[in-house]
Amino acid sequence: LALSEFCGRSCSVAVRMASKTTKERSRTFKSVEECFAAAGRLEEESNPVTRTACTPDLEFFKVLGIPRRGDWLSEHKEVGQTYSTYQRRMKPPMTPSKHTDTILLVPFGNFEEGVAKHFLPLLLEYCQAFFPGMLVECVEKPLSIAKAKKRQNDFGHDQYLIADLFEALNTQTRSYRRAYCRLGITLEDIYPGEEWNYVFGQAKPMERVGVFSFARHSPFFYQGLHASQVPTLKDAAGWLRACMRTMVHETCHMFGILHCVYFHCLMNGNNGPGDSAGRNSFLCPVCLRKVWLALSFAPADGRSVLSRYQAILQVMQQMAVTFREMEVQDEEMAEVLADLGWLEKRMATLSP
Repeated sequence: LALSEFCGRSCSVAVRMASKTTKERSRTFKSVEECFAAAGRLEEESNPVTRTACTPDLEFFKVLGIPRRGDWLSEHKEVGQTYSTYQRRMKPPMTPSKHTDTILLVPFGNFEEGVAKHFLPLLLEYCQAFFPGMLVECVEKPLSIAKAKKRQNDFGHDQYLIADLFEALNTQTRSYRRAYCRLGITLEDIYPGEEWNYVFGQAKPMERVGVFSFARHSPFFYQGLHASQVPTLKDAAGWLRACMRTMVHETCHMFGILHCVYFHCLMNGNNGPGDSAGRNSFLCPVCLRKVWLALSFAPADGRSVLSRYQAILQVMQQMAVTFREMEVQDEEMAEVLADLGWLEKRMATLSP
């Protein structure tokens, strides 16, 4: 299982039927020296806080070790993408601009029942904090999936063909001229073809469009409970965090950022909960510097690395308050609290 697989023309997260052969195992491993060098010529950063934030610091960002059996990097050969490589590629019109400064979220299906109605506002706030300088908008009405081809998954729930969702996304959002990228999101289970069991999502980075499902992130999915049947956010702390991570991970792909092979990072590929990487909520210095370069093309007064961390912290603090008001125990939102602690410590080291 994977958060994403970036493949030049398309990015997908899918699981084939068990009868299919798996890829030959390969191992990707970078030395500490290569990891530090991947951040590029940091003396070019004129702002001292940005320069510090983009300088590898092993206290906050651990170097990826040798991949273990079953890890994403033990099965996928990825050469990595240094900051310098990204910098050479990301030139207009590949970048956001004052005319294309919007991340457009496009819900598919029912977002009005159960926890779904609470997800969208939190996803919007988190995406806005994560990509300062970009506008984050959501279409007024979720797109219908009634005409999409469907089948039944193992739990008797409808499962929709992702190609039909892409067609709807491309035909029904053309009027959003300011959209730099468009991200379709759904709480329905999806699949890319008959030979696949399911897919978490698929992106086409060159076209800057993607469709992703949050259904299988739900802790109740494998108990046969449809996402719309989860009644309250009280049962969804870890689920919401996973959805936020998936959303910004895939949006970063649409900004041209490949999987990170250097540090434990939001942009690591992930083969599921047993993977030794891929659980981080934050960008390592290499990937942070890439995002900061991409955002530099969009107008934003007063934007700084520190204010970005502060905005992310505020969104997550409000999440924690909401969960506590619902009497969610700390152990049930341990990862959210760990993220808060990391942010506070990181900001303290960057504050002048």
